[in-house]
Amino acid sequence: MSKESIREQLIKLNRLYKKGNDRYYETALKLGISNSALMIFYGLYYAGRSCTQKELCDTWHLKKQTLHSALNQLIKSGDVYTESLSKNSRIKSIVLTEKGRDLYEKSTVSFLQAEERAFERLTLEERNMLLELTTKHTSYIQEESEALMLKDEIIRRK
Repeated sequence: MSKESIREQLIKLNRLYKKGNDRYYETALKLGISNSALMIFYGLYYAGRSCTQKELCDTWHLKKQTLHSALNQLIKSGDVYTESLSKNSRIKSIVLTEKGRDLYEKSTVSFLQAEERAFERLTLEERNMLLELTTKHTSYIQEESEALMLKDEIIRRK
């Protein structure tokens, strides 16, 4: 396959990813929260329980500082609070307030259920293929980017 056709396919793929990500951004905007705050709700929804910041960062590949900023926004708006899980006050669980639960159930849950319905419209074989190929592609991207870092071919900003 020619480099040009690979490049064209990659452009199409990245545009599709961007288009999908825009749905989350637009939903967060309508809810009056940041995209990162939506990801906190997203993580809580799929966990089915309160979670620690570390759990959300590890599971959803969120940057610690990004999550912390979004969490502070949600605390300030009265949508969540944190509570210590142990004697170590640094480990805190993120808990929805009554106000946050209302926003979460009326808006976020509906959006995430729509996402599930959209995924369910694919056949089981298509869903498995999509997951398998996305996993494979992501793994290759990670391998290639790590190889670049090892070769020190990326020009760093000074």
